[in-house]
Amino acid sequence: MKILTLVWSIGIGGTERAAVNYAIGYKQFGNDSRVLVLGEGHERHGDLINAGVDCVIVKNSTQKETDIFNKFKIWNPDIIHIHNYHDSLLPFIDLIIGEHTRVVETNVFSRPNFSKNYKIVDLSLQLSGWGYWKYTRWMKGAAYSPNVAIIPYIVDSSNFNAPSEIEKESFLKAQQIPASAYVIGRLGQPHPSKWDIKLLDVIKQTIKPENNIYYLLVGLPSYFKDICEQESVFFKSRVIQIDKIEGDQSLSLYYHSLDCFAHLSKIGESFGYVLAEALLCKVPVITMLTPLKDNAQFEVVGHGYGGFCVTSTKGFVEAVFKLYTNKNLVSSIRINLADWIQRRFSYNAVIPSQIEMYRTLLDGKQLDTTNVNEIIKGNITLYKTKAFLMLLILKCINSSILYKIGKSFKKN
Repeated sequence: MKILTLVWSIGIGGTERAAVNYAIGYKQFGNDSRVLVLGEGHERHGDLINAGVDCVIVKNSTQKETDIFNKFKIWNPDIIHIHNYHDSLLPFIDLIIGEHTRVVETNVFSRPNFSKNYKIVDLSLQLSGWGYWKYTRWMKGAAYSPNVAIIPYIVDSSNFNAPSEIEKESFLKAQQIPASAYVIGRLGQPHPSKWDIKLLDVIKQTIKPENNIYYLLVGLPSYFKDICEQESVFFKSRVIQIDKIEGDQSLSLYYHSLDCFAHLSKIGESFGYVLAEALLCKVPVITMLTPLKDNAQFEVVGHGYGGFCVTSTKGFVEAVFKLYTNKNLVSSIRINLADWIQRRFSYNAVIPSQIEMYRTLLDGKQLDTTNVNEIIKGNITLYKTKAFLMLLILKCINSSILYKIGKSFKKN
C-alpha cells in the first residue's frame, strides 16, 4: 500500500512525533511510506532517514515545487494521511490525489468540522474514547460526516531503556538534587495552556523541611518562572528548573530519575505523550482531570492502575503523599506498568488495525464500529453512560468511584 504522510512540520511537538511514528510504522509493516513536509520544523528528519522512510521537505528541496507535486501525483498514493484537516491543506491535496486515493485525518483535538470541503476526508481517526465521544456527538448535525475510528498515537519504546543507577545519580547531582531525594517531575512545552498554576499549590503543600520531596520541572513558561522566582529560598532549593531536554535517550534518563510524574494542564491532553513516556519508564503518574477540555489522560493513566486521576488540588496532594509513603503501592503500580504502554500503543498494537481500516476504505466498505471497543479496551464504555458523563463534567466523581472504574483497566 502507498501511504503519504502530508504534514506542515516534523519538528519537536507531540503531533510531529506522532506523524513520524505513523510513517515509520507503515514502513515497518511493508508499506511504501513517504512523507511530504510543507513548512518549517525538521528536527525529526533523521528519525525518518534511519527508518528508511523517503521524506521530501519542500522548503529544503532543490526541485521546483511543481516537480515535487507532479512526482507524488505520478506515484499515486492509496492513502494521504494528514493531521487535523484544515482548508489550507486542500490545494496541496488536490495536486496529489488520485481517483482511488483516500484521505485520512488524525483529528488531534477531536474537533468537528463543518467546512464544505471537509467531505474530502474519508476517515477521521480519534486518539481516545473521550475524543470519539466528543467528535461523534458534535458531528451529528453535520451535512457530511466521515467514517470514524479510534487509533491512538504510537509510543516507540526503543530509546527508553533504563539507564544505570550511576547515570541517574550523576544526572540528579548535576541538577543539585541528592541521590536520596524523592523526585517528582513535570515536563511539557513552554506554553501557558500546557501548565496549570495549581501545580504551585501542590508543590507548596508537599515540600516540607521534614521530608525529602523535590520537583524537577522541564519546559516552564516564562510567567511560571517569574512566579517561582518570587518564592522562598526553601522553595527554590526544592524546585529545580530545566529549560528543555532534547532526544529520546535524554528524556529516558529524565523519566527514569523520577519517583512520580505530576501532570496538571489547563487544556488537558488529547493523548499525552509525556504521560505515556513516564508510564513506559514505570513512573507512577498523578494527573488532574479536565472534563471540560481534552481529557484523554484518564484513559492513558488508568486510575488506581498506572497512578491516580484526581479532580482537585486537595486530591492531588493526597495522591502525592500516598505514593511517597506507600512503597508497596508503588511496587504494585510498577508491576502493572510492565507492558501497560506496549500492549496498547506500540507499533504492533496500532499499525495492523490501522492498515486494515485503510484496506476497508479502499474497498469502498464501511468500517466495523467494533474498533471503538478494541483499540483502547474498556474505555469507551465509560462514555456510553450519560449519568457518568454528567458526574464527570460537574467534577462530582469521588476517589472511590474512580478507583472502581480504574480497576477495569487491569482486566483489559
